[in-house]
Amino acid sequence: MKPRRLMAFLCSIVFIFVALTGCSALSDPGSGSTADLNSVPNAFSTLAKVQYNGIEIEAKITRLDSGDCTIEVLSPSSLKSLTMDWNAQSNTMTLGFMGLSCSIDPQQFPDSAFGSAVISVFNAVASKDGLQIDKTDELLTFSGTGESGQFSVSIDRKTGSMQSLEIPSIGLSAQFSEYTSQ
Repeated sequence: MKPRRLMAFLCSIVFIFVALTGCSALSDPGSGSTADLNSVPNAFSTLAKVQYNGIEIEAKITRLDSGDCTIEVLSPSSLKSLTMDWNAQSNTMTLGFMGLSCSIDPQQFPDSAFGSAVISVFNAVASKDGLQIDKTDELLTFSGTGESGQFSVSIDRKTGSMQSLEIPSIGLSAQFSEYTSQ
């Protein structure tokens, strides 16, 4: 197979895998100030254990202040080394798999794919637009509506670490560990 055709074929396979398995108005019904929300970092790195329509995916997620985000799939083995890079400035996405990469238009990527859905939520939390906040002594829980439907994100109030993410409309939940702000 010619190199261009091989690259196109592999990009198509990666896109199919990703599609199947899927980087201020503030309402504050709880007590406290919006300083809690403003202390949530936009730049971070974390490991995520994602449950997505019966599939368990482990990934490393890195988000920069610029809005650029990278998701590197660590498991399952069939998707290991799949990377999704979102460039916020140029509004482009690059998919990589086993040393090969291709750029795609993010508008052509399904909103229900787990990578797109997670990035959409991170962007909504970073923009702080239209979020509801529920507060407990331990957690801040942000709720809103993104491109993939309603979501909620829980953050530890003491450490600022993201704890979990839920997007019920697409069957996605994630637990975060090894969270570090950047």
